[in-house]
Amino acid sequence: MASAASVHAPPRDPPRVYLNNAATSHPKAPGVVEAVVRSLEELPVEPSRSTLVGTSNPVGDCRSALASRFAVPPERVVLTTGATHAANLAAWGLAANGPLHAIATAAEHNAVLRTLRHASERSGGSLRIAPLSNGDVDLEALERLLGSGPASLVACTHASNVTGRVLDAAAAFALAASHGCTTLLDASQSAGAVPVLPTALGADLTIVTGHKALLGPAGTGALLLGATVELPQVFVGGTGTRSDLQHHPTDLPTAYEAGTPNLPGLAGLGAALEWWGAHPDAAPRALRAAERLRSSVRQIEGVHLVDDAAGASRTPIVALTVDGWDVVELGYALEESFGVIGRAGLHCAPLVHEAVGAPFTGSFRFSPGPFTSDDDLDHAVSALEKVATCTS
Repeated sequence: MASAASVHAPPRDPPRVYLNNAATSHPKAPGVVEAVVRSLEELPVEPSRSTLVGTSNPVGDCRSALASRFAVPPERVVLTTGATHAANLAAWGLAANGPLHAIATAAEHNAVLRTLRHASERSGGSLRIAPLSNGDVDLEALERLLGSGPASLVACTHASNVTGRVLDAAAAFALAASHGCTTLLDASQSAGAVPVLPTALGADLTIVTGHKALLGPAGTGALLLGATVELPQVFVGGTGTRSDLQHHPTDLPTAYEAGTPNLPGLAGLGAALEWWGAHPDAAPRALRAAERLRSSVRQIEGVHLVDDAAGASRTPIVALTVDGWDVVELGYALEESFGVIGRAGLHCAPLVHEAVGAPFTGSFRFSPGPFTSDDDLDHAVSALEKVATCTS
């Protein structure tokens, strides 16, 4: 087994090449940092909680921008601290109606998997896993699961955070709807990377995070509610409106939002969404960078791409393993010796590795973004070539 110590001594100051945008994006969209700083420097203003007028409204502006991007009414955009918060609102809300019998695909992230497992077990329900077939959801297996036991929810990630594969969520949700199930789409990886239209996909509930491909700050996200979805409230408290009520207000979106909002974060996410509106070429640029990287990596002896099916629709992710290398040691060698920053391990999605024939020890993942240059890609490929030739 090779190790980082077996790599030749690094140059004194290796260039820093960031290829870990699937974890969190860097750099952020132009204007994001300025919007966050401006929000912190200005007098703090919360809509409905301040007497100041004529000032900015980061909450409303961000909500409107999200509504426009995902083609949903603004009142059905519930602002959250991220994907995990959104997943918990959805899962515990559904579980409050009675036993939650959920089916999730093997491609799900732990933000969804763990949340559904806890909510289903505590509500007296169940969680079953729909396998993958050739990297995508196995629709025949899903249909068998739907017909072989109680089912109230089908969860499907829009795109795997390990393989980048865009799953056929629309087909999965059509099957789910035919069995009377609520549908939950995890768009954490796809939002900003590929088009996401929840209504067209048949998603009743959609999870979005702001800090990945949307190029916004951490601590931001949303739960998008379908036109007919009504969830019991599980997160309640101060709202700044209807303070006379003994219970949390029920009007949307206030029904699912409580506490002081992350004003700087939402200001930054709003700026990112504004930048996206003016740069429709950014997402295709990231996809081209990933495909160029995938094509180059495919030529390196001893390197094996994870789920390299031809013609598959993907987000900008290139996952791989290298003969003789533990993936964590591989990541350490690439970063410490060559300044190439990716991510190693199970990527919080433990089931997908077995489902696509990758080692359960995990994989190493490159994920370029819209600002990744050709020089960045060339440097990463050269570094991987050098590491792949090293032996212990």
